[in-house]
Amino acid sequence: MRAQILGALLFAGVLLTGCGGSDCHTYCSKYQECVSSSTNVDTCTSDCESRNTNNTDHQNRAKACADCVSGKTCADAESGCASLCLFL
Repeated sequence: MRAQILGALLFAGVLLTGCGGSDCHTYCSKYQECVSSSTNVDTCTSDCESRNTNNTDHQNRAKACADCVSGKTCADAESGCASLCLFL
């Protein structure tokens, strides 16, 4: 349940503020893996990238989040990356 709540917050943060390039794909893939298996990663990535046009601050924060969640289990991403990803 905690993973789902964290995932929902992470997802909402990314959709509201955007993320950059492959960082969007990394984030969206982790969201699909940990929170909602029905998430369309391509659509999520496209939406994320379009919201981030010309916003380097968001790109940098998305990169930090993606770097953190990449290669981690859902439990590890939840416990170790919330501070980086929650307020994207």
